[in-house]
Order: sequence, then C-alpha cells, then structure tokens
Amino acid sequence: MIHAGVGHSQLQSIFSTLNFPPLGHNIVKRSEREIGIAIEEVAQSSTDSATQEEMHLLNAANTAEPKLEVSVDGGWQTRGSGRNYGSLSGHCAMIGTKTGKVLSYSVRSKKCRFCNLSQNQMKRHDCRMNWEGSAKAMEADMVVEMVKNSSNTICSIIGDEDSTTIARVHREVDEGIQKISDTNHIKKILTNQLYSLQPNHKQLSSKIIKYIQKNFSYMCQQNQGDIESIKKGLVAIPCHCFGDHRHCSSSWCGHLKNPESHKFRSLPYGRPLNDPSLKAKLQQIFGHFNPEKLCNLKSTQANENLNNIIASKAPKSKYYSGSESLNFRVGAAVAQKNEGQSYVPEVNRRVGVSPGANTIALAKKLDSLKKKNKIKRSNRKAKLRRLQLKAIKYSKKSAQELREGTSYSTNIDIETDAPDTERIPPPLKQPTTKSVCLNNVPLVYFDLETTGLGTNAHITQIAAQGSMGKFNEYVIPKKCITAEASAITGIKVLGGQIYHHDQPVEALKIRAALQRFIQFLDQSNPVLLVGHNIRSFDSRVLCNAAKACGMLGALEKNVCSFFDTLPFFRQILPGRKSYRQEELVYDCLAVKYPAHVACEDVEILKKLVDSFTPCPETMAKHCFDVNFVKESLVALAAKKKNLETLGPIKNLVSKSMLEKIASSGLQLKHIKLAFDRNSHQGVADLLGEKMKNGKPRVTKSIKIISSVVSFFH
Repeated sequence: MIHAGVGHSQLQSIFSTLNFPPLGHNIVKRSEREIGIAIEEVAQSSTDSATQEEMHLLNAANTAEPKLEVSVDGGWQTRGSGRNYGSLSGHCAMIGTKTGKVLSYSVRSKKCRFCNLSQNQMKRHDCRMNWEGSAKAMEADMVVEMVKNSSNTICSIIGDEDSTTIARVHREVDEGIQKISDTNHIKKILTNQLYSLQPNHKQLSSKIIKYIQKNFSYMCQQNQGDIESIKKGLVAIPCHCFGDHRHCSSSWCGHLKNPESHKFRSLPYGRPLNDPSLKAKLQQIFGHFNPEKLCNLKSTQANENLNNIIASKAPKSKYYSGSESLNFRVGAAVAQKNEGQSYVPEVNRRVGVSPGANTIALAKKLDSLKKKNKIKRSNRKAKLRRLQLKAIKYSKKSAQELREGTSYSTNIDIETDAPDTERIPPPLKQPTTKSVCLNNVPLVYFDLETTGLGTNAHITQIAAQGSMGKFNEYVIPKKCITAEASAITGIKVLGGQIYHHDQPVEALKIRAALQRFIQFLDQSNPVLLVGHNIRSFDSRVLCNAAKACGMLGALEKNVCSFFDTLPFFRQILPGRKSYRQEELVYDCLAVKYPAHVACEDVEILKKLVDSFTPCPETMAKHCFDVNFVKESLVALAAKKKNLETLGPIKNLVSKSMLEKIASSGLQLKHIKLAFDRNSHQGVADLLGEKMKNGKPRVTKSIKIISSVVSFFH
C-alpha cells in the first residue's frame, strides 16, 4: 500500500472491484505502523550506507581532508499557489553529488489528528507533529538540522534561490559553507524575467526567448570556473542579438567568423533585433546576474527525482500528514532512491515475512531496467534525440495555439474586449485509399475524350475493353468543346450532331451513356479500371459525371479500384524523357496508332500492359479507389477556392508556392490572422507547421516567409 502510493480507501476500492472481502481501517493502520517502522529502519540504514559510500569516493579522489558537497531541496504535501503557502507538512533531503544518493532526510508536520482529539478520546500514539512555524520556513529549518547532525564536514550546498536556507546555515552552523546555485533554477529565473517583458515588447516572441535562453545556457556551460569570460558573456549576449558584436568572441559568434554571409537563423528575417527599449531591458536583466554564482553552477536534479518518488507514494491530492503515515511514505521513497526496488524484500525480511519469489524477481527486473535506461539516457545520441523531440513538441504546440487563437488566459472572460477566437483551419486531410487484393479481379481498360483539359470538363467519348468485350459510346456534351480539345481528339459538335474527323457519329446524352457503361462493367462486377494518367484526370472526370447524374454509388459498386499505368511505367522503365502513351507504344511495341481516339487508345494500352505481364503486387502500388477520387475532388475544390483569395500575393511568391499554400487549406485571411497574432513568427509557425510525414505544411524557407510577411507590412 505504501509502496504503491495508495491509502485505505483506495485499497477498499481495489478489493471490492475484485470481489474480495473488505479490510477494516484499524487492521490496515495497525499493519501500516508495523511495516512503516521497518521501512524507516531500512531508509536509515540506506542513508548510513550512502554516507559511507560518498566518503569512500571522496577519499579516493582527494588525499586532503574530505569535505562533502551536497544538494538540498524541499517539498510540501500541498501545492503552493505562488501567493499562499499553507501546507501542513513538508520534507527535505540532502543528497551527495558523488553517489547521487540520499545522505540524510527530514520531515516536518504541523498537525496530528490524535493530538487534536479531546483529552478523554486521546490514545497513546506515535506523534510526529514537530513544527509550529510557517510552511515557508520548513526547508531552511530541515537543512540546518541535517547539517548540524552530519558527522562529516560539509563544504558546499547546492540549492535554488527561493529560500533563505544558506543565510540560516551561515548564522546557525558555519559561515564557511559555500552556496552553489542550481543550473535549472538560474535558467528559470531568466526565463520568467524574459516572459515578463513580452506584454510591452511584441518583438520578443517565444522563439526569440528560446534563442536567448540557449545563448545564456551555452555561455554558462562553456565558461564554468572562468569568471572573466562569464562577465564578458553577460555583456555580449544582449548586444549580440541586436547586431552589436564588439563584445562577442570568434569562438561562438557567427558574424565574426563570416561577417558577409552571416544570418541569425532564430531571429525574424535572419536579421538582428532593432527595438532600443528592449535592448536596454535585456541589458538590465543580464546586468543583475552575479558572475561569481554563474561560474560555478551545479544541479539539484537528484532532489527533484526524489520529490517525484515521494509524490508517487504520498500524492499531493491525499492527506497523510495527520499521522506517521507521511513519514513512512517519505522513508519508502528514500529507500527506493538509494536501494532501488530491492528495498521491498528487505522490509519484508525485517518484519519476519518471507519475500516471495515474484517480489524479488520483479524488484530485480525493475532495477535492471532502471540501470539500462540510465545508461541509455546518458548517451549523446539519446540526449540529442530528447532535444529534437522537445523542439518538435514546442513547434507543434506553437502552431496549434496560433491556429486556435485565445483559448485560455487569466481573466480572459471578464475583459471588455472580445477575445480573438477565430480559428485557422488545420492542414487539409490528404486523400487516402484502401489496399485492395487484385487476385482474380478482371481488368477493364478505359479511356475518355473530353471537352477540355480540366477536371470539370464534360465527356465526349467513353471507350472500354475487357474480358466481356468492347464498349464505345460518343456523348453529347453540355459544354462547348474547346478548340484545343477538338484539334487533339477530332471531335466537334455542329447543330446538335457530333462529328468525329468530320464524320457524323451516333451519340447519347451523358446519363444514358453512363448507364450503358455501368451495365457493361456489371457483367464482371467488380472490376479494376485501367488507364494511362487517370489518377489526375480520367478518374476525376468520370466520377464528376457520375455524381452529376446520381450514379456515383453504382459506379463505386462496380469498380473495386483504378490502376494508373503512368506511375507503373515510371517504376519499371526509369530514366525515360517521356512517358506519353503513344511514345511508350512506339518504343516498346514498334507500333504507330491513331492516338486520342478512345477506342484505339484502350486497345493498344491493353497490348502494351500485357507485354510486361505485371504482377498483382506491383500493380497494387499504383491503385486507388473511388473514395480516393471523391476526396481528391473535394480537396481540389477547396484548393481552387483558397487560390482565389491569394491573388494579392501572386507577385511575391511563385505559382507553385501559391498552389501549395492553397492545397494546405489556407486563405489570405488566415495568413493575415497569424501575422496579427504573432507577427513574422506567427506566419513562420503557420507555414512551417510540421505534418505527420515530417514535412512542413507549406515551407520553412526564410526567403518565402519574408516575402509573404512583407505584404502585411
């Protein structure tokens, strides 16, 4: 129960779910106290062993009088709000920097539920109430107690900047103990100060703050022990961001290495910042940092890890500090930190319970896994991967918040101004197709002739050929045939009569022609429709016509999939200059034929494909179903609509880039909305939003993004 971080009520819920008889509260508490004493004994034994191990490592590393360097950090059982700290209990631990293990720990409690009972009801109990002061003063008092009780000389304490711990240690214990600041806490102080400038300095985006953080971290890490370099770095960083490189060093400044071509990759437009008031504020912030502290930074990460373990055994949402239960749980966390999961079998032995084989086996497995993960995490490759994933997560979050507008902010609902809640649409869903088994599926080769070259063109001829025979029908279009299309196909309409190469031919209306075509396909239902370059043209024209006539469902029923031979020939005949059907036929079959006559195209395509005898697996790579065509038509309509709004920026970017923007689901008003929300960075986040395939939504090109942003300026 203690090890799992649950109490009596949670235990009862588990038992009732498993249909076990419930355990009474008194039985559970009596067992907890018996086990708890053993846990504290194991925890104390582990801290004694850890102290000996720490001193042994110090003796091995230094022949002089060994002096301990420890990290300290405390925690409360109730979360502080930032203004109110009213926790009834707290804990603190002292961890050696050599071993990373707990050397000493302490718990403070302001309340005992037994002592609060009336004198008549009070029972004999193990009272753990030992604090009458405020919650804020707990940590300093516990650190002073641990330093006083230490049997070894402590030379330095690593801690954060949130309490007066070191001042009390100097006053009550030893003025010679050195205070070392925590790296992560120093970074946090800088970050909070930078974000406090954002409301008055719009140029200071979150990305720029990350950039300044990175420079500060690099400067501190590279100059540990060198106070003069730290002083120079504190002056150089704010100046460097504004293009002033007088204080920079050629060891890290790209401008000094290559002044002519250097660009700031993390700053807007690749140029330095230009807000004088922001520069003055940044210089003020960096001027307040103490170089002596920055040149000797260490970490309290081990303490944070212990606090997480304690939180898993004594969750902040539960109240355990009214009795000795909290002390037992903190002791269990300390024992786990020092000894790993194997502390559980040791506790069992101390209370006279034979540790089961499963308990020992699981403890060994978990400890082994922890060691492996620790080695894996310390690997350079793993660290780089963590940074990469963190950057991806941050980029994704920025893009999502940018698209959503203001969704959550302090007091947002009581402000007089209406919040910005207009949403920028997410990237358009790309059409998808289902895999299909082509074994024993009949092939029907088909081709269309149309009134034009767009997917909204009308059909003038449908031809098909399969095992059930041949099909050929001319269609009376409702649109005029363009001169270009007529020149290619030889089909024209005069006075309601269709002519093919000046010869009159019988023709049907589109509904009747489609009905006959579907009846033809129904003879071998369902079929695989085969054509050349049908993915982007013929399949869309056919589905558009079927939809207009209310026959799309019937077509979908009779067609299991489409097979486009254009990408198929690109795969099996790489390196060709042209993949036009007539040239493929001439090169592969040494045959010339009248191209752009649908019935001729169909017959010769069948011969061409048969000459290569493609296997079903290869064909399946280039197949797509009717649903894919439907989704493609929807995406195409959306793209056309979006493209119409992008006219004002057509002279700033290429035509292909305009189409890419439109295909991603963006209109000009969406890009403007991103600019209004976060200026240049907003546009960069929107166009560069990372997709599931790892590619940007539109582009990450600084040049293109700058061109788009220039329109709004």
